[in-house]
Amino acid sequence: MRFNKLFLPISLLAIGVLWGACVDVPDGPATNTNPDFHSQVRFFHAMPAGAAGNVIVDGSSLGNIGFLTATPYNDVLAGSRSVAFGTASAETLSIGSEEQSTLFIYSSGGNLTYLNAVEGHMNKNNGKVGVAKVKFLNLADGSASNVTFHLDDVSDPDAEVASSGFGAGTNYTEIDAGTSSVLVAQSIGSYPATVNGASEVPPVTTSSIASATVTQNFEGIHYSIDVASDNSQGFYTAAHFHNAPAGANGSVVHPIDISEQAMTFPFATLRGANEVPLAVATAATGTATFTLFRDHLVYSIEVSKDTLDSVFVAAHFHNAAAGANGPIVKTIYVGTFGDTVFDGEWTSTDTEPLTPALVNEIIAGNVYVNFHTVLNPGGAIRAQLIVDSVSSNVFAGTWDDATLTPALREEFNLDRMYINFHTVANPGGQIRGQALQSAKYGLTSLPAAAYDDSKMYTVVATGAGPSFQLTVLPDRQVAEPPTGKPQVKTTKATR
Repeated sequence: MRFNKLFLPISLLAIGVLWGACVDVPDGPATNTNPDFHSQVRFFHAMPAGAAGNVIVDGSSLGNIGFLTATPYNDVLAGSRSVAFGTASAETLSIGSEEQSTLFIYSSGGNLTYLNAVEGHMNKNNGKVGVAKVKFLNLADGSASNVTFHLDDVSDPDAEVASSGFGAGTNYTEIDAGTSSVLVAQSIGSYPATVNGASEVPPVTTSSIASATVTQNFEGIHYSIDVASDNSQGFYTAAHFHNAPAGANGSVVHPIDISEQAMTFPFATLRGANEVPLAVATAATGTATFTLFRDHLVYSIEVSKDTLDSVFVAAHFHNAAAGANGPIVKTIYVGTFGDTVFDGEWTSTDTEPLTPALVNEIIAGNVYVNFHTVLNPGGAIRAQLIVDSVSSNVFAGTWDDATLTPALREEFNLDRMYINFHTVANPGGQIRGQALQSAKYGLTSLPAAAYDDSKMYTVVATGAGPSFQLTVLPDRQVAEPPTGKPQVKTTKATR
């Protein structure tokens, strides 16, 4: 037996609300006999940046505690109680009757907050042989909004034990007591970026701009970059993640696949009036769409002949600007035809190849399409290929190979990664954006063997910033240890 997913998400209010009104409470030996309308409550300090402080309930001190330490269980009268910690003002919290709970003191957005996590009836324990029951609590302020807990391989979805939003937790989950599995927790981070020329070092003048979403989890770095590019500046030559803080240039650490970058064109109309040197009076017409990639052009051209003119006898792409005639650079069709649709690709491997120089000529507006007839062998209808001023592309991918080291993950956490797009004109970078965290990424683990047979525990994720840690608290342990504090087991975050 590995574990049973017995937990259900439950709602936890940040202040003065009881958590866990319904928990699995098997019969077991009585451990305490408190009067009615009383509860056993301990207070746990989960504020990473908070100083040690005195816990005061209804004007009485229950002890001074520091980060990751707790008071012993205290007999507290049920109902509305005045609770204060350290130098903070007292708040009125609700304590349930005949319960045993841990009241966590934690930070939410830098503000002191309380959460009462009910452990169940104080006269019950787990009492299930061979099994430890564990619930999970996410109080990692400054980490991501959600923390997930796994056994063994975190890349295996079936290994997930629990998931909890910030300031919330789960019901108890069964784990084999004494198992050698490792309990691992992760906090997913998101790193949005605005990518533009002004962020380059030194700044670059360009109308190209992009927005990016970069997400870090156990599997790797997932990115989606929506780019609006100034087509007049050509295709990007490369794009990368670089390692450096804002205002500094850094080394390339991972490529971004931009091979499918495309430039779009307005809807084109083939007309006799576009012919050079003289306009052609014809009823023949045509419409065309084009999409240009770095090594091929996709086209769809539909033409209708003039019933008073002869049929078409050829169609080509020519190299010249509007108002001028130029040589044939790509044959579309040779032979007689009437009303026809030509769907095709002009590629870099054709016998008449689309060369890099011709790609640049298309971008510059120096390529046109021409259809010829017997009566107008120089061309009956023509249209110039003019790219849109701006084209949009989305580049998405995952960085999940061995090059994504723990050290580079930490660089993301510290806002020292940026996205950079390069062009021929700006080889050092045309547009750039710093990946800034909207939520931190943390990773920590501890051996599940920490759980003894027939015991109940709370695993709480605490911390702030790019890492967090797990603390194991034995639940429903009314008897105080010799130190007067609960036996707290802690493991710090590893990277």
